[in-house]
Amino acid sequence: MSFEQQGALLEQTYEHYVVLGLKYIIGALQLAIPFVTTFSKQNPTVFLLVVTTILLYITWKVLKNLFLILKRLVLLYLIILVVSVHLRGWDQFINSDVPYFYNTVATADNAYKFGQGVKFLLVQIKFYANYLYHYVENMQ
Repeated sequence: MSFEQQGALLEQTYEHYVVLGLKYIIGALQLAIPFVTTFSKQNPTVFLLVVTTILLYITWKVLKNLFLILKRLVLLYLIILVVSVHLRGWDQFINSDVPYFYNTVATADNAYKFGQGVKFLLVQIKFYANYLYHYVENMQ
């Protein structure tokens, strides 16, 4: 038996397991759907409470994971900022990069500025960049 034949058998085995799993899932759904519909007709309040609880739990988990992703992105951006300050030097970062960033944000008027949320964030970024720029300027 060659290597290709073994791989083909392995793929057929995986395909068999997937088909078998889908068959059991479809069978379970065909059995569960009538029970759920009769339960929802007999006890509508309890059914709504259970479904609402499940939906709230799923929504909570999704929002929690999104917040975790945002926290990790902020941490990644912070690490990139620290590494870039370390590589370029504090003076180069303060005297060249911060004014460049400030001027780029201050003159940004392109397609990315749409919606009130983005405009609000840009106003905040401009404010903090302006504050940092003038603070560093007054340090010298």
